[in-house]
Amino acid sequence: MVWMVLQTLAKERDFRSMRVLHFAPEPCFQKRFRTMFGKYETADISGRHVDHKADMCQLPFSEGSFDMVIASHVLHHVLDEETALKNLRRVLRPGGVAILPVPVFSDTTVEYPYPIETQRRAPGMDYLERCRKVFDKVRVFSSGDFDPKYQIWIYEDRSHWPPLLQLRPRSVGEKHKEYVPVCIA
Repeated sequence: MVWMVLQTLAKERDFRSMRVLHFAPEPCFQKRFRTMFGKYETADISGRHVDHKADMCQLPFSEGSFDMVIASHVLHHVLDEETALKNLRRVLRPGGVAILPVPVFSDTTVEYPYPIETQRRAPGMDYLERCRKVFDKVRVFSSGDFDPKYQIWIYEDRSHWPPLLQLRPRSVGEKHKEYVPVCIA
C-alpha cells in the first residue's frame, strides 16, 4: 500500500528533486527508490546494510535535512514514539512529507508493560491523533481508497492471539483495513 500511496503523491510532487530518508528499508523498495528520488538514503538502528545508523529518538541529522521520510511499520517498535515523531518532523523541510504507517489493531493503542519480541505497543487509531499533534497536516490513506484488485487489506484472524500477544485487542473477521498516514511538516 505504501507503493500506491507513493504513486498518488508522485502526481503531486517532483520526486526527482527530493532528498529521502528511508528507515528500516524493505529490500523490495530500495532499487526502485534509488531511481525514483533525487537522493535516496537509508537508516536503521542496527546500522546493518544501510547508509546511516540512526535511532529515531536521537537523529543525527540537521533540522530540515530531508524532503521525505519513509518508515513503514517501524514506530510501534520505538521506545518513545512521541520523541521519534518530533525528531522525524524536525529533520523535514517545511512542506516535507513523512510516510509513517503502523499496523492498526483497534481504536486505542495498547502499550505493552515490556517489549514483546521487538514491539513496544499494539497501535490503535489514536496513533493518527498523535501524528496530528506533531505535524501540520495528516492525510490518511486506507485500504478502501485503492482498487480492491490489489488486495491491500490485512488478512488475519484477530479473534484470538497466541499467549505472547494476549494484550492485543481481539476483533471479528479476517479482513482488516491498512492505514498509511502521510504527515506534512
